[in-house]
Amino acid sequence: MLGTGSFLPGPPVTIDEIESRLGRLDDAPDAVRRFSAGAGRRLAEHSGVRHRHFAIDPDTGELTHDFAGLAREACVRGLAQAEVAPDEVDLLVVSMPGVDDFTPPTSATLQAELGIERCAEIAVHSNCSGVGKAVQIAMDAIRVGRCRTALVAYSQLSSIFLRSAWLVQPAMTRSQALMRWILSDGSGAMVLRGVDDPEAPGHELVEAHAMSIGGMLAPAMTCGLGARIMRTQQVGLRALVERGLHHLDQDFAAVSEFSAVRLETLLRAFAGGLELEHDDIDHYVLSIPTVKLYEDARRRIEYLAWERCPFRCATSGYCGGASILVHLDQMARAGQLKTGELAMCYSVESSKWMGGGFLVRW
Repeated sequence: MLGTGSFLPGPPVTIDEIESRLGRLDDAPDAVRRFSAGAGRRLAEHSGVRHRHFAIDPDTGELTHDFAGLAREACVRGLAQAEVAPDEVDLLVVSMPGVDDFTPPTSATLQAELGIERCAEIAVHSNCSGVGKAVQIAMDAIRVGRCRTALVAYSQLSSIFLRSAWLVQPAMTRSQALMRWILSDGSGAMVLRGVDDPEAPGHELVEAHAMSIGGMLAPAMTCGLGARIMRTQQVGLRALVERGLHHLDQDFAAVSEFSAVRLETLLRAFAGGLELEHDDIDHYVLSIPTVKLYEDARRRIEYLAWERCPFRCATSGYCGGASILVHLDQMARAGQLKTGELAMCYSVESSKWMGGGFLVRW
């Protein structure tokens, strides 16, 4: 791993500014508005997140970035730190929870924005587990000799799903309103290169991991803007939107009850495959959105050395799949990683209970 990069768009947004930045819910049902102003605000106040970032112009309310543009910012920073020119990139892998266009793919758009004339490009549609999937693809491509230099990025543009302009407010539910107090925007990137010399500059990317344990489980995060919902509902796009079927939703009860248990299962699977004990890991960079979920994980995963895994979203906000890349980049630039130390970066995705991450030796 030659370099990392991250980007948090716009100025820091305080709890008092969230609703004005995303737009008010003046047309939502009364019960939803009261719930958002009460329970939603309390959740934000007790989340441990002091401020977050949104890719929204505070004056116009328009988005300042799309998925490709947000990823580009992190990629430029990662390439600069790695001292790698864009035309040295053989493979570009970008993951994100949405798309800028159904076609062309966001990976090709990002390639153009980076000024890369030709390379292999792959787009991975995923939420929090997307980083692990993208890194695994890049590592395997390097290992088998398909490429030498890979650029991996993740773009989290939560704002597109949270702004009042996206929402059909009369059709909103309380859980959909609650999402606006949790998520934020950000992107991360890393530059990988295959080398034969163990003394070469850079940090050893030991392994990546991607696994779904939710094959038989109900999804805990949904956003029904796609062919499946349009086919089963027998409705056109206008009717789908009018009914609010495109809203981002979360099963908060399932996340509260199961996220720590499933994080433990996935971490054991990753570490066990590497023949590592958890005491061998010097830093855990885990994607945990709130202090409550963090404390739940501490209680349920007692063997983990939690002093090596502080809550990291206080000043970045919770930017979904980008979080582990953002936090790793912040740690690297702050000098918190020492030569020879192992850092395990991992995320759990509640949409269908998948996990993904990677292990790096500094």
